[in-house]
Amino acid sequence: MPQRILALETPGDRVRGALAERTWNAIHLTGVFEEQRLPDETGLSQALKRLLERTGIPDIVVSALPGSKVLKRLLELPFNDNRRLNQVVPFALEEHVPFAVDDSVVAFAPVGRDGGNTLVIAAMARKSDLRAHLELLAEAGLDPKIVTLSELATANLLASHQASMPGAHLLLAIESANTSMVLMDSEGRPRALRNVNAGAVPATDGGVSAATDAGPILGAARQTLLAHSSEVQDPDVVVVGSGAESAALRREIAEGLAVPMRDAQEFGAASMLNGQ
Repeated sequence: MPQRILALETPGDRVRGALAERTWNAIHLTGVFEEQRLPDETGLSQALKRLLERTGIPDIVVSALPGSKVLKRLLELPFNDNRRLNQVVPFALEEHVPFAVDDSVVAFAPVGRDGGNTLVIAAMARKSDLRAHLELLAEAGLDPKIVTLSELATANLLASHQASMPGAHLLLAIESANTSMVLMDSEGRPRALRNVNAGAVPATDGGVSAATDAGPILGAARQTLLAHSSEVQDPDVVVVGSGAESAALRREIAEGLAVPMRDAQEFGAASMLNGQ
């Protein structure tokens, strides 16, 4: 029998899920779902339960922490021994955070090697934030096999289509109050990760307002592109999340950065990206 896999993320006041079935030789996406927190609800527990009523209880759960809850850094370390990476990465991150490593959970993944150097994406989350995330899932009877980062998971999806869509990409995951950025080079490797406390303003009809102020997002994007101009040349922009629903916002970003705007459909994954 096929295994049913549910991937979840919890941006802002909503819960999103992608349901897939895995057989011995393939994975098939069967649907994408979203439930929003109602005005009289204090958390996302009820929204998650409503989503599970639509998907059913899966065999495997993969969950993603919102980017606003995770500190991320790209670190280049002068060795490629995994044992030494496990020892050094937590302490290399410590100088970037205002709280002790002992109060946090640290994970990392190598994304490139150059001679004896290793480029890693390192992530740190407070234990209290991770605990709250796991408790939310446990209330619905879910125990995730993997907890990852929302924007990094999306960036990996785009990188898997690098052969058909060559070049560098700036991924903007725009939600209601937060925007996460991942800058990828022409090889599909992340070169910068950033969070901005600005996002798409929800409209009264449940969509995204065309009057969204893209100023803070544009400013952070320009700084990111300038800081990495020697590593990444001529990137295009891909907007995902709630912000992908607003044609006006997408146009303002494309014009403000003077770069091409790519549509998620071009990457063959539109059902998971374009505002769903």
